[in-house]
Amino acid sequence: MAARGALPLEPIELATVLFVLANDPDAQVKETARTSLETLPDHVVSVVLGGQAHPALLSFLAQVHKESEPNCEALALNAATDDRTIAFLATLPHSRVVDIISQNQQRMMRHEAIVDSLGANPL
Repeated sequence: MAARGALPLEPIELATVLFVLANDPDAQVKETARTSLETLPDHVVSVVLGGQAHPALLSFLAQVHKESEPNCEALALNAATDDRTIAFLATLPHSRVVDIISQNQQRMMRHEAIVDSLGANPL
């Protein structure tokens, strides 16, 4: 039930449980949890991306939702998103995300890969 996301939990807690189970040694549990995490409803995803979720979970969701500019924007604005994930987001072709990242001087000074990613982005 947990791997299918059929637990009465708050969005961040549910996504965290699914993320942990997506790394389970049991292949069936792992695949079911990963599929559930990748197909969470938009209203759940938006809460997770804007909330105080674990940075590893946010990094995973950045990969899953890299085509969605609103989701990437939420990640770029989230202080809980780690700098490596921000560097990844800086490589994507989303102009608003690039603008958000380029205005965060503290992050750029803290993690040089962000500046490199912005410099390599054709936008």
